[in-house]
Amino acid sequence: MDIMGCSLSGQNTHYEPLINPATTVHIPGGSSGGSAVAVSAGLVDFALGTDTNGDVRLPAALCEVLGIRSSHGFIPCTGVVPVAKSLDTVGWFAKDSKVLYKVGQVLLRSQVSEVNRPKRVLVADDCFRFLSVSENRCLSVAINAIEKAYGRQTISHIKLGEYFASKMSGLKTSLVSFPVDGEKGKAERGFTALRSLSDACRVLQCHQFKLNHEDWIHESLAANIPDHVKSTLETSSELVSESLTLKNEACSVMAELLMNDTLLLIPTVASPPPKLRSKSSIWADFEEKSLTLLCVVSMSGCCQVSIPVGRINGYPSAVSLIAKQGADLFLLSGVDKLFPVLQKELETHASSDHEDDQRIPMPEAAEAAKEKGNEAFRKKDFKSAISSYSEAIEYDDGNATYYSNRGAAYLALSKYVELIN
Repeated sequence: MDIMGCSLSGQNTHYEPLINPATTVHIPGGSSGGSAVAVSAGLVDFALGTDTNGDVRLPAALCEVLGIRSSHGFIPCTGVVPVAKSLDTVGWFAKDSKVLYKVGQVLLRSQVSEVNRPKRVLVADDCFRFLSVSENRCLSVAINAIEKAYGRQTISHIKLGEYFASKMSGLKTSLVSFPVDGEKGKAERGFTALRSLSDACRVLQCHQFKLNHEDWIHESLAANIPDHVKSTLETSSELVSESLTLKNEACSVMAELLMNDTLLLIPTVASPPPKLRSKSSIWADFEEKSLTLLCVVSMSGCCQVSIPVGRINGYPSAVSLIAKQGADLFLLSGVDKLFPVLQKELETHASSDHEDDQRIPMPEAAEAAKEKGNEAFRKKDFKSAISSYSEAIEYDDGNATYYSNRGAAYLALSKYVELIN
Protein backbone atom coordinates (compact mmCIF):
# COMPACT_ATOMS: atom_id res chain seq x y z
CA MET A 1 0.00 0.00 0.00
CA ASP A 2 1.20 3.52 -0.68
CA ILE A 3 1.92 5.90 2.20
CA MET A 4 -1.24 6.55 4.26
CA GLY A 5 -3.49 5.43 1.40
CA CYS A 6 -3.53 8.94 -0.07
CA SER A 7 -2.24 8.30 -3.59
CA LEU A 8 -3.50 6.69 -6.79
CA SER A 9 -0.04 5.54 -7.89
CA GLY A 10 0.34 2.52 -5.61
CA GLN A 11 4.00 3.34 -4.96
CA ASN A 12 5.66 3.60 -1.56
CA THR A 13 9.12 5.20 -1.41
CA HIS A 14 10.07 3.03 1.59
CA TYR A 15 9.86 -0.15 -0.50
CA GLU A 16 10.88 -1.41 -3.91
CA PRO A 17 8.76 -0.11 -6.83
CA LEU A 18 5.51 -2.01 -7.29
CA ILE A 19 5.40 -3.55 -10.79
CA ASN A 20 2.12 -3.98 -12.63
CA PRO A 21 2.10 -7.56 -14.06
CA ALA A 22 -0.46 -6.60 -16.71
CA THR A 23 1.70 -3.82 -18.19
CA THR A 24 5.07 -3.18 -16.61
CA VAL A 25 5.44 0.35 -18.02
CA HIS A 26 2.23 1.66 -16.41
CA ILE A 27 1.36 2.32 -12.77
CA PRO A 28 -0.40 -0.48 -10.84
CA GLY A 29 -2.67 2.01 -9.10
CA GLY A 30 -3.36 2.53 -5.43
CA SER A 31 -3.73 2.59 -2.65
CA SER A 32 -4.43 -1.18 -2.48
CA GLY A 33 -2.15 -1.83 -5.44
CA GLY A 34 -0.14 -4.54 -3.67
CA SER A 35 -3.20 -6.77 -3.39
CA ALA A 36 -4.13 -6.17 -7.03
CA VAL A 37 -0.59 -7.00 -8.17
CA ALA A 38 -0.58 -10.24 -6.14
CA VAL A 39 -3.81 -11.39 -7.81
CA SER A 40 -2.75 -10.24 -11.28
CA ALA A 41 0.56 -12.11 -10.95
CA GLY A 42 -1.25 -15.31 -9.95
CA LEU A 43 0.34 -15.42 -6.49
CA VAL A 44 -3.06 -15.71 -4.76
CA ASP A 45 -6.64 -16.47 -5.80
CA PHE A 46 -7.99 -13.37 -4.09
CA ALA A 47 -6.76 -10.52 -1.92
CA LEU A 48 -8.39 -7.94 0.34
CA GLY A 49 -8.08 -4.18 0.07
CA THR A 50 -9.67 -1.01 1.36
CA ASP A 51 -11.44 1.57 -0.77
CA THR A 52 -11.97 5.19 0.25
CA ASN A 53 -12.25 6.76 -3.19
CA GLY A 54 -11.07 4.23 -5.74
CA ASP A 55 -8.32 2.39 -3.84
CA VAL A 56 -9.59 -1.04 -4.96
CA ARG A 57 -11.40 -0.17 -8.19
CA LEU A 58 -8.54 1.75 -9.82
CA PRO A 59 -5.79 -0.88 -9.29
CA ALA A 60 -8.25 -3.59 -10.36
CA ALA A 61 -8.75 -1.75 -13.65
CA LEU A 62 -5.05 -1.10 -14.25
CA CYS A 63 -3.90 -4.62 -13.24
CA GLU A 64 -6.59 -6.33 -15.38
CA VAL A 65 -8.44 -8.13 -12.57
CA LEU A 66 -11.90 -8.01 -11.04
CA GLY A 67 -12.26 -5.74 -8.03
CA ILE A 68 -15.22 -4.85 -5.83
CA ARG A 69 -15.87 -1.92 -3.53
CA SER A 70 -18.53 -3.21 -1.14
CA SER A 71 -21.47 -1.12 0.02
CA HIS A 72 -20.49 1.35 2.71
CA GLY A 73 -21.23 0.10 6.23
CA PHE A 74 -22.03 -3.54 5.42
CA ILE A 75 -18.66 -5.13 6.22
CA PRO A 76 -17.07 -4.25 9.60
CA CYS A 77 -13.85 -2.25 9.31
CA THR A 78 -12.58 -3.46 12.68
CA GLY A 79 -8.79 -3.30 12.72
CA VAL A 80 -8.59 -1.07 9.65
CA VAL A 81 -6.76 2.23 10.11
CA PRO A 82 -9.31 4.81 8.91
CA VAL A 83 -8.68 7.33 6.16
CA ALA A 84 -12.18 8.83 6.08
CA LYS A 85 -14.81 6.82 7.95
CA SER A 86 -17.76 8.15 5.97
CA LEU A 87 -16.11 6.84 2.78
CA ASP A 88 -13.97 3.88 3.89
CA THR A 89 -15.08 0.35 3.08
CA VAL A 90 -13.66 -3.10 2.36
CA GLY A 91 -13.00 -4.53 -1.09
CA TRP A 92 -11.31 -7.49 -2.70
CA PHE A 93 -9.73 -8.68 -5.94
CA ALA A 94 -9.90 -11.89 -7.99
CA LYS A 95 -9.31 -13.07 -11.54
CA ASP A 96 -12.26 -15.48 -11.43
CA SER A 97 -15.80 -14.11 -11.02
CA LYS A 98 -16.83 -17.20 -9.05
CA VAL A 99 -14.05 -16.60 -6.53
CA LEU A 100 -15.07 -12.93 -6.27
CA TYR A 101 -18.66 -14.05 -5.58
CA LYS A 102 -17.67 -16.73 -3.02
CA VAL A 103 -15.60 -14.25 -1.01
CA GLY A 104 -18.63 -11.97 -0.98
CA GLN A 105 -20.86 -14.75 0.31
CA VAL A 106 -18.49 -15.19 3.25
CA LEU A 107 -18.00 -11.50 4.07
CA LEU A 108 -21.61 -10.47 3.45
CA ARG A 109 -23.48 -13.12 5.42
CA SER A 110 -25.76 -10.46 6.88
CA GLN A 111 -27.14 -9.65 3.42
CA VAL A 112 -30.09 -11.49 1.96
CA SER A 113 -28.80 -13.26 -1.14
CA GLU A 114 -30.48 -11.81 -4.22
CA VAL A 115 -30.13 -13.94 -7.32
CA ASN A 116 -32.53 -12.02 -9.54
CA ARG A 117 -31.39 -11.35 -13.07
CA PRO A 118 -30.82 -7.60 -13.65
CA LYS A 119 -33.96 -6.08 -15.16
CA ARG A 120 -32.28 -2.93 -16.46
CA VAL A 121 -28.73 -1.80 -17.25
CA LEU A 122 -28.24 1.95 -17.62
CA VAL A 123 -25.28 3.00 -19.78
CA ALA A 124 -23.90 6.36 -18.57
CA ASP A 125 -23.09 7.85 -21.98
CA ASP A 126 -21.62 11.07 -20.63
CA CYS A 127 -19.16 9.21 -18.40
CA PHE A 128 -17.68 7.42 -21.41
CA ARG A 129 -16.51 10.82 -22.66
CA PHE A 130 -13.62 10.42 -20.22
CA LEU A 131 -12.18 7.67 -22.43
CA SER A 132 -10.20 7.97 -25.63
CA VAL A 133 -12.00 7.30 -28.91
CA SER A 134 -10.17 4.00 -29.37
CA GLU A 135 -11.00 2.78 -25.87
CA ASN A 136 -14.67 3.56 -26.32
CA ARG A 137 -14.68 0.67 -28.80
CA CYS A 138 -14.34 -1.69 -25.83
CA LEU A 139 -17.79 -0.51 -24.79
CA SER A 140 -19.21 -2.46 -27.72
CA VAL A 141 -17.78 -5.66 -26.26
CA ALA A 142 -19.42 -4.96 -22.90
CA ILE A 143 -22.75 -4.06 -24.51
CA ASN A 144 -22.77 -7.22 -26.62
CA ALA A 145 -22.01 -9.36 -23.57
CA ILE A 146 -24.73 -7.67 -21.50
CA GLU A 147 -27.29 -8.26 -24.26
CA LYS A 148 -26.42 -11.97 -24.36
CA ALA A 149 -26.24 -12.42 -20.58
CA TYR A 150 -29.23 -10.34 -19.47
CA GLY A 151 -31.24 -9.74 -22.65
CA ARG A 152 -31.20 -6.88 -25.17
CA GLN A 153 -34.31 -5.31 -23.64
CA THR A 154 -32.43 -4.54 -20.41
CA ILE A 155 -30.19 -1.83 -21.91
CA SER A 156 -31.10 1.85 -21.59
CA HIS A 157 -29.01 5.02 -21.73
CA ILE A 158 -28.64 7.91 -19.30
CA LYS A 159 -26.65 11.12 -18.94
CA LEU A 160 -25.63 10.64 -15.35
CA GLY A 161 -24.30 14.15 -14.76
CA GLU A 162 -27.51 15.76 -15.98
CA TYR A 163 -29.51 13.33 -13.85
CA PHE A 164 -27.57 14.40 -10.75
CA ALA A 165 -27.92 18.07 -11.65
CA SER A 166 -31.69 17.77 -11.95
CA LYS A 167 -32.15 15.77 -8.74
CA MET A 168 -29.61 17.27 -6.29
CA SER A 169 -30.65 20.66 -4.97
CA GLY A 170 -27.37 20.92 -3.06
CA LEU A 171 -25.54 21.37 -6.34
CA LYS A 172 -27.47 24.58 -6.94
CA THR A 173 -27.13 26.06 -3.48
CA SER A 174 -23.71 25.09 -2.16
CA LEU A 175 -20.67 24.21 -4.23
CA VAL A 176 -21.71 25.40 -7.65
CA SER A 177 -24.29 27.46 -9.48
CA PHE A 178 -24.61 27.01 -13.21
CA PRO A 179 -26.83 28.34 -16.00
CA VAL A 180 -28.54 26.11 -18.52
CA ASP A 181 -28.36 27.24 -22.14
CA GLY A 182 -29.82 24.69 -24.53
CA GLU A 183 -28.25 21.27 -25.11
CA LYS A 184 -24.71 22.60 -24.75
CA GLY A 185 -25.66 24.11 -21.40
CA LYS A 186 -27.19 20.84 -20.24
CA ALA A 187 -24.05 18.92 -21.15
CA GLU A 188 -21.92 21.45 -19.31
CA ARG A 189 -24.27 21.33 -16.35
CA GLY A 190 -23.94 17.54 -16.21
CA PHE A 191 -20.15 17.66 -16.33
CA THR A 192 -20.09 20.36 -13.64
CA ALA A 193 -22.34 18.24 -11.42
CA LEU A 194 -19.96 15.27 -11.57
CA ARG A 195 -16.93 17.49 -10.94
CA SER A 196 -18.66 19.15 -7.99
CA LEU A 197 -19.46 15.76 -6.49
CA SER A 198 -15.80 14.81 -6.89
CA ASP A 199 -14.69 18.05 -5.21
CA ALA A 200 -17.06 17.38 -2.31
CA CYS A 201 -15.66 13.88 -1.94
CA ARG A 202 -12.15 15.32 -1.77
CA VAL A 203 -13.21 17.81 0.91
CA LEU A 204 -14.69 15.05 3.09
CA GLN A 205 -11.75 12.71 2.60
CA CYS A 206 -9.16 15.33 3.49
CA HIS A 207 -11.15 16.72 6.44
CA GLN A 208 -11.66 13.31 8.04
CA PHE A 209 -8.07 12.28 7.35
CA LYS A 210 -6.88 15.41 9.17
CA LEU A 211 -9.11 14.65 12.17
CA ASN A 212 -7.74 11.11 12.39
CA HIS A 213 -4.05 11.65 11.71
CA GLU A 214 -2.88 15.27 11.66
CA ASP A 215 -1.51 15.45 15.21
CA TRP A 216 0.58 12.30 15.20
CA ILE A 217 1.85 12.89 11.64
CA HIS A 218 3.23 16.30 12.60
CA GLU A 219 4.72 14.91 15.81
CA SER A 220 6.29 11.81 14.25
CA LEU A 221 7.25 12.89 10.75
CA ALA A 222 7.77 16.64 11.09
CA ALA A 223 9.77 17.78 8.04
CA ASN A 224 9.60 14.34 6.39
CA ILE A 225 5.90 14.41 5.53
CA PRO A 226 5.42 13.18 1.92
CA ASP A 227 4.10 15.83 -0.46
CA HIS A 228 0.82 14.04 -1.23
CA VAL A 229 0.09 13.61 2.49
CA LYS A 230 1.00 17.25 3.13
CA SER A 231 -1.41 18.31 0.38
CA THR A 232 -4.18 16.31 2.04
CA LEU A 233 -3.52 17.94 5.41
CA GLU A 234 -3.50 21.43 3.88
CA THR A 235 -6.86 21.11 2.10
CA SER A 236 -9.43 23.61 3.38
CA SER A 237 -12.30 22.31 5.52
CA GLU A 238 -14.60 25.26 4.85
CA LEU A 239 -17.04 23.32 2.68
CA VAL A 240 -17.51 20.25 4.90
CA SER A 241 -21.16 20.98 5.69
CA GLU A 242 -22.04 21.55 2.03
CA SER A 243 -20.12 18.42 1.05
CA LEU A 244 -22.03 16.31 3.57
CA THR A 245 -25.27 17.64 2.10
CA LEU A 246 -24.18 16.52 -1.35
CA LYS A 247 -23.19 13.09 -0.01
CA ASN A 248 -26.61 12.58 1.57
CA GLU A 249 -28.32 13.67 -1.63
CA ALA A 250 -26.13 11.37 -3.72
CA CYS A 251 -27.17 8.43 -1.54
CA SER A 252 -30.86 9.18 -2.08
CA VAL A 253 -30.54 9.87 -5.80
CA MET A 254 -28.59 6.67 -6.53
CA ALA A 255 -30.97 4.59 -4.39
CA GLU A 256 -33.85 5.85 -6.52
CA LEU A 257 -31.99 5.36 -9.80
CA LEU A 258 -30.93 1.77 -9.03
CA MET A 259 -34.15 0.42 -7.55
CA ASN A 260 -35.96 -2.59 -9.07
CA ASP A 261 -32.87 -4.66 -9.92
CA THR A 262 -31.14 -1.95 -11.96
CA LEU A 263 -27.41 -1.76 -12.69
CA LEU A 264 -25.38 1.22 -13.92
CA LEU A 265 -22.54 0.82 -16.44
CA ILE A 266 -19.68 3.35 -16.37
CA PRO A 267 -15.94 3.34 -17.17
CA THR A 268 -13.90 2.44 -14.09
CA VAL A 269 -11.22 5.08 -14.68
CA ALA A 270 -10.13 7.55 -17.34
CA SER A 271 -7.70 6.62 -20.09
CA PRO A 272 -4.90 6.20 -20.79
CA PRO A 273 -3.23 5.35 -17.44
CA PRO A 274 0.02 7.19 -16.68
CA LYS A 275 3.32 5.47 -17.23
CA LEU A 276 5.67 5.10 -14.27
CA ARG A 277 7.66 8.23 -15.10
CA SER A 278 4.93 10.37 -16.67
CA LYS A 279 4.94 14.16 -16.40
CA SER A 280 3.04 15.70 -13.50
CA SER A 281 0.53 17.25 -15.92
CA ILE A 282 -0.40 13.78 -17.23
CA TRP A 283 -0.81 12.49 -13.69
CA ALA A 284 -3.00 15.46 -12.77
CA ASP A 285 -5.30 15.00 -15.78
CA PHE A 286 -5.68 11.26 -15.16
CA GLU A 287 -6.34 11.79 -11.46
CA GLU A 288 -8.93 14.52 -12.00
CA LYS A 289 -10.92 12.55 -14.58
CA SER A 290 -10.65 9.23 -12.75
CA LEU A 291 -11.75 10.66 -9.41
CA THR A 292 -14.75 12.22 -11.14
CA LEU A 293 -15.81 8.71 -12.15
CA LEU A 294 -14.85 7.00 -8.90
CA CYS A 295 -16.63 9.48 -6.62
CA VAL A 296 -20.09 8.45 -7.85
CA VAL A 297 -20.02 5.31 -5.70
CA SER A 298 -17.78 6.70 -2.95
CA MET A 299 -20.30 9.45 -2.24
CA SER A 300 -23.44 7.34 -2.62
CA GLY A 301 -22.41 4.28 -0.60
CA CYS A 302 -23.29 1.91 -3.46
CA CYS A 303 -21.35 -1.21 -4.44
CA GLN A 304 -19.26 -1.40 -7.62
CA VAL A 305 -17.33 -4.10 -9.48
CA SER A 306 -14.58 -3.21 -11.95
CA ILE A 307 -14.47 -5.66 -14.87
CA PRO A 308 -11.59 -5.99 -17.37
CA VAL A 309 -12.72 -5.66 -21.01
CA GLY A 310 -9.57 -6.24 -23.02
CA ARG A 311 -6.69 -4.00 -24.03
CA ILE A 312 -6.30 -0.85 -26.06
CA ASN A 313 -2.86 0.26 -27.29
CA GLY A 314 -1.20 -2.18 -24.90
CA TYR A 315 -2.88 -1.20 -21.63
CA PRO A 316 -5.89 -2.79 -19.88
CA SER A 317 -9.36 -1.30 -20.21
CA ALA A 318 -12.17 -1.77 -17.68
CA VAL A 319 -15.82 -0.94 -17.15
CA SER A 320 -17.81 -1.09 -13.93
CA LEU A 321 -21.24 -2.28 -12.91
CA ILE A 322 -22.85 -0.49 -9.96
CA ALA A 323 -25.78 -1.64 -7.80
CA LYS A 324 -27.67 0.09 -5.00
CA GLN A 325 -26.29 0.15 -1.47
CA GLY A 326 -26.77 -3.24 0.18
CA ALA A 327 -27.23 -5.15 -3.09
CA ASP A 328 -23.68 -6.54 -3.18
CA LEU A 329 -24.67 -10.18 -3.62
CA PHE A 330 -27.11 -9.25 -6.38
CA LEU A 331 -24.26 -7.40 -8.10
CA LEU A 332 -21.75 -10.22 -7.62
CA SER A 333 -24.24 -12.76 -8.93
CA GLY A 334 -24.87 -10.58 -11.98
CA VAL A 335 -21.15 -10.19 -12.64
CA ASP A 336 -20.67 -13.96 -12.32
CA LYS A 337 -23.32 -14.50 -15.01
CA LEU A 338 -21.83 -11.82 -17.26
CA PHE A 339 -18.10 -12.55 -16.96
CA PRO A 340 -17.86 -15.84 -18.94
CA VAL A 341 -20.02 -14.33 -21.69
CA LEU A 342 -17.75 -11.30 -21.74
CA GLN A 343 -14.66 -13.52 -22.03
CA LYS A 344 -16.13 -15.17 -25.14
CA GLU A 345 -16.95 -11.76 -26.60
CA LEU A 346 -13.37 -10.64 -26.03
CA GLU A 347 -12.07 -13.73 -27.84
CA THR A 348 -14.38 -13.05 -30.77
CA HIS A 349 -13.45 -9.37 -30.79
CA ALA A 350 -9.72 -10.17 -30.76
CA SER A 351 -9.99 -12.52 -33.75
CA SER A 352 -12.24 -10.20 -35.79
CA ASP A 353 -10.89 -8.14 -38.68
CA HIS A 354 -13.88 -5.79 -38.52
CA GLU A 355 -13.31 -3.87 -35.32
CA ASP A 356 -15.02 -0.74 -36.61
CA ASP A 357 -18.19 -2.73 -37.40
CA GLN A 358 -18.59 -3.46 -33.69
CA ARG A 359 -18.37 0.12 -32.54
CA ILE A 360 -21.22 1.51 -30.45
CA PRO A 361 -22.22 5.11 -31.33
CA MET A 362 -21.50 7.63 -28.55
CA PRO A 363 -23.76 10.59 -29.43
CA GLU A 364 -23.00 12.51 -26.23
CA ALA A 365 -19.25 12.43 -26.83
CA ALA A 366 -19.77 13.13 -30.54
CA GLU A 367 -21.81 16.26 -29.84
CA ALA A 368 -19.16 17.53 -27.44
CA ALA A 369 -16.48 17.08 -30.11
CA LYS A 370 -18.70 18.82 -32.68
CA GLU A 371 -19.14 21.81 -30.36
CA LYS A 372 -15.35 22.07 -30.05
CA GLY A 373 -15.14 22.00 -33.82
CA ASN A 374 -17.78 24.70 -34.20
CA GLU A 375 -15.93 26.93 -31.75
CA ALA A 376 -12.66 26.45 -33.63
CA PHE A 377 -14.43 27.13 -36.94
CA ARG A 378 -15.82 30.43 -35.61
CA LYS A 379 -12.27 31.41 -34.68
CA LYS A 380 -11.14 30.40 -38.18
CA ASP A 381 -8.87 27.74 -36.71
CA PHE A 382 -9.86 25.32 -39.46
CA LYS A 383 -7.20 22.68 -38.74
CA SER A 384 -8.45 22.31 -35.17
CA ALA A 385 -12.02 22.28 -36.44
CA ILE A 386 -11.21 19.42 -38.82
CA SER A 387 -9.60 17.48 -35.97
CA SER A 388 -12.64 17.93 -33.72
CA TYR A 389 -15.14 17.03 -36.44
CA SER A 390 -13.08 13.92 -37.23
CA GLU A 391 -13.24 13.00 -33.55
CA ALA A 392 -17.03 13.42 -33.64
CA ILE A 393 -17.16 11.04 -36.61
CA GLU A 394 -15.10 8.50 -34.67
CA TYR A 395 -17.68 8.60 -31.88
CA ASP A 396 -20.71 8.49 -34.19
CA ASP A 397 -19.99 7.83 -37.86
CA GLY A 398 -23.66 7.81 -38.83
CA ASN A 399 -24.32 11.52 -38.31
CA ALA A 400 -24.19 13.44 -41.61
CA THR A 401 -23.78 16.81 -39.85
CA TYR A 402 -20.24 15.96 -38.73
CA TYR A 403 -19.16 15.14 -42.29
CA SER A 404 -20.80 18.32 -43.58
CA ASN A 405 -19.08 20.49 -40.97
CA ARG A 406 -15.72 18.89 -41.66
CA GLY A 407 -16.28 19.43 -45.38
CA ALA A 408 -16.86 23.14 -44.77
CA ALA A 409 -13.57 23.33 -42.87
CA TYR A 410 -11.75 21.56 -45.71
CA LEU A 411 -13.28 24.04 -48.18
CA ALA A 412 -12.08 26.96 -46.06
CA LEU A 413 -8.53 25.59 -46.41
CA SER A 414 -9.01 24.81 -50.14
CA LYS A 415 -8.32 21.13 -49.43
CA TYR A 416 -10.44 19.78 -52.27
CA VAL A 417 -8.85 16.31 -52.41
CA GLU A 418 -9.58 15.67 -48.72
CA LEU A 419 -13.10 17.00 -49.23
CA ILE A 420 -13.78 14.50 -52.01
CA ASN A 421 -12.31 11.61 -50.02
